[in-house]
Amino acid sequence: MKKRMNAVICILLVLAMVCIPASYSALEAGQAGTRAMYDAEEGIYYLRNKATGMYATVNAPWQTVYKDTFSKNNLGQLWTIKISDYDFYYYMYSGALPEDYRLTQGTVDSASNKASVTLTTGTSNPKYKIVASQLNDGSFYITSMLTSDYVTRYLQVPAQGTGVLLEWAPFDSSNADAQKWYLEKADFKLGDVNMDGYINNADVTYLQEYLSGSESLSGAQLYLADFNRDGVINIADATAIQLFMNKPLIRINGQEYHKGAAFRYTLEYSCTSAPVAGLQGTVSYNSGAVVFNEDSIEFSRIGSPVYNASNPGTIRFNSSSANPFDLNGLAPIMTAEFTVPQDTAISETAVNFQMENLYGVDFNALRGKQRVTITELGF
Repeated sequence: MKKRMNAVICILLVLAMVCIPASYSALEAGQAGTRAMYDAEEGIYYLRNKATGMYATVNAPWQTVYKDTFSKNNLGQLWTIKISDYDFYYYMYSGALPEDYRLTQGTVDSASNKASVTLTTGTSNPKYKIVASQLNDGSFYITSMLTSDYVTRYLQVPAQGTGVLLEWAPFDSSNADAQKWYLEKADFKLGDVNMDGYINNADVTYLQEYLSGSESLSGAQLYLADFNRDGVINIADATAIQLFMNKPLIRINGQEYHKGAAFRYTLEYSCTSAPVAGLQGTVSYNSGAVVFNEDSIEFSRIGSPVYNASNPGTIRFNSSSANPFDLNGLAPIMTAEFTVPQDTAISETAVNFQMENLYGVDFNALRGKQRVTITELGF
């Protein structure tokens, strides 16, 4: 009896293998190094093609997808990847188009067996789902869900000289790198609904306007707006963002700011007595209370200054020129961003500036006026 049962099981397994369409096994076994079909994490990504180094880019007015060079400010190069609620496949949303425009397969050309790449709204059509399978080199195959012809088609850049629009094509071992994509994580935080780089009250307002129907959200913004990650965007997300921002306070230059937040330090300066030929000054701060973000520093009205921020707690800068600087009128000469560590035990601090040297074209010492403004940017 046991032998007969084992024989029946073997027959059923063989029949099951025979019934699996060839296109399923092509993805899982035909390309060496391919792992599970849900290797990618949810998030917002740039898609860089391995063969060309070009990025999958949406032309929003035409709702087409083409290859282009990287541009950080191009929302058309952002793709939101979300796992399907039911079957572990993915949806890929455009970061440039409003609401839920998803990457999908268009019409199949009978001659080439390739399909166009389209962006369509909706939830019921299985063609809207994709598979993202990671290879040993870190790249991914991105394939469309099976259509009625049971052919697995891979997202690829077209052959050189045949256009710029991306396409879905059957696996091609002679051109495999054109079908491989690197998923590069975009630097956005959950809750940054307006995508300005910070989480603050402006995001809460934007989300409330969306919920009231006066604003729309792109695919990337939809992902960022679901702050509590329950799959639904509602007023609970706005409340969760507000609670997140309700951090302990620290006093900086006499004003209260949130711990964990970033702030912009703006130094304005004026010298009305004469044009300035040279200057040197120092910004000083407690490095245990605030952290200087070096990439953020910018200067204006004082030529091309040299600065040194290698010593924690000080930013020293100087500038000189045979063509004097016109500092007539109080206006910014430097801006920089700092972050307050969430775990700092310091409750009060200051960010100070001292102009150490200021002279005119005849090397006479000058005097000026300064004003410092600190603006909280968010988390």
